[in-house]
Amino acid sequence: SAPGSFPVGKVDFLEMGPLVFPDFLAAAGAGDLRRLIEEPKEFRPYPGPIHARLIELLRLYYFIGGLPEAISVYLEGKDFDAVRKVQKAILMGYVLDFAKHAPASDIPKLTALWESLPAQLGREKKKFMYSAARKGARPRHHAQAQGAIEVFKKASQPAWRKSRAKKASSPTR
Repeated sequence: SAPGSFPVGKVDFLEMGPLVFPDFLAAAGAGDLRRLIEEPKEFRPYPGPIHARLIELLRLYYFIGGLPEAISVYLEGKDFDAVRKVQKAILMGYVLDFAKHAPASDIPKLTALWESLPAQLGREKKKFMYSAARKGARPRHHAQAQGAIEVFKKASQPAWRKSRAKKASSPTR
């Protein structure tokens, strides 16, 4: 289809989001553990075997993530390679989506910025560093890629809108 066109009547919209840990527990057949952590009667440590199982499932959730397709693939075959393939395909989808929102000349810069995000998010200092995307880079090197943040927002619009809506509706202290 041509850019900007939309196949009216041929698309079903589904509202989907990532599964949070309690949802993951239910999907993994550990609904009893979900109920245990969601309905605490009093605050006290869980018995050793229950605590160990929760930690094991939490680590699994950390690796798989909350993406429904990745969770489904894992639960079907317990195949970490298949899960990683799904995760990579989803990430590649974001990169390919840049082309819809930015000129072709900006795609390499946007891709470099995108690929630097995980390392930057894991740092103690949360300030974005262009030099992490390209050695020696400064904001002026990426100035031609005007609106890079806007492109990222467009490429992940539903998540961006939700996070902005949450901030707007959160009471300030």
